[in-house]
Amino acid sequence: MVARTAEADKLLHELTARTLGEVIDFSASVAEEFDSLIARGLFGLDINAQKYPRLFSNGPPKAPTTGVNQMVLSLGALSFFLHAIDRLSYRQRSAIFDPVAISLAQTFAEMLNTKNVKTTGNDTLYALQSAYLRYADAPTLLGQSAQDKNSAARLATHAIAKDVGHPGEVFSSLMFGKLLDGIVALDLANRIAALEAVL
Repeated sequence: MVARTAEADKLLHELTARTLGEVIDFSASVAEEFDSLIARGLFGLDINAQKYPRLFSNGPPKAPTTGVNQMVLSLGALSFFLHAIDRLSYRQRSAIFDPVAISLAQTFAEMLNTKNVKTTGNDTLYALQSAYLRYADAPTLLGQSAQDKNSAARLATHAIAKDVGHPGEVFSSLMFGKLLDGIVALDLANRIAALEAVL
């Protein structure tokens, strides 16, 4: 095994931290939007429906609970972002994807454990890999057009929506926009190219 340079370690750490930040932002933003839809009684959403502990929020939480399971949202988003990293790091998968995936799974497991959701890094990694197998065969990551229903991003949002119990197009479309925001913010192509240059 070839030792990584300090620059490679720094870039891997930045990619890992930024990905985790985008996962948290996704989960917090989707939950806030969903709660807003519930509060307004839109799309037949019931204000008295099951509530879940709020794990993440952008700023001070508006309430201790939310109408959508943020753990499931977070695992879905993390799975998709890891899938994107996997697709883009194919030339140096073992040097880029593997350490990022292991680190994110371990970090996410530790975060969940602090929220009284008991899991391990290995269990989390297995769950993430199982989740992204549902869209691993998609021909493109983001699609050929906005109407492309076969992209990994579209298939991921439909899978996440189904997992949280809201498989409708409205919720799926809301999440699709948030996943795209995360991909743009991550700037994966440039981050991975920078990593490849120092490996």
